[in-house]
Amino acid sequence: MFLNILTNAETSGIGNNFYLIAVRIEMGQNVKWIKLNQGQFGYFRVNYPDYMWKNLRSVALTEFSAKERCGLIDDAFSLAYANYMDYNVAMEYSQVMRNETEYVPWDCSDGHFLKIGHLLSTSLPEAYSIYRASTNTQL
Repeated sequence: MFLNILTNAETSGIGNNFYLIAVRIEMGQNVKWIKLNQGQFGYFRVNYPDYMWKNLRSVALTEFSAKERCGLIDDAFSLAYANYMDYNVAMEYSQVMRNETEYVPWDCSDGHFLKIGHLLSTSLPEAYSIYRASTNTQL
């Protein structure tokens, strides 16, 4: 399996493609973000530390293709469903959709927004009302 990466800084010692067995990536101070699975070619989920999700959100529309933005939103929500990420982090990342103009990321995120709405409506109706009002005005 190949792991493709994209970052805002030079990657010394790591090529753009490398075999994935076990990877530890040490980043210098100048690295603000790193996007793994560049091009969304691998069939796996990628999780990042919370601060990295914020950094990725800040550059998503300028640095990543629509396909990569779709992959990020899909990873965020899928990781939250599986309890590998706090839902707050996924919802904060989803704020990138406020300025999204491409179809593909919207197609990816739409199903996740509907799923969260369904989960809330069946288990926490009060929270669903807040969620619905928030998504209607913010997105």
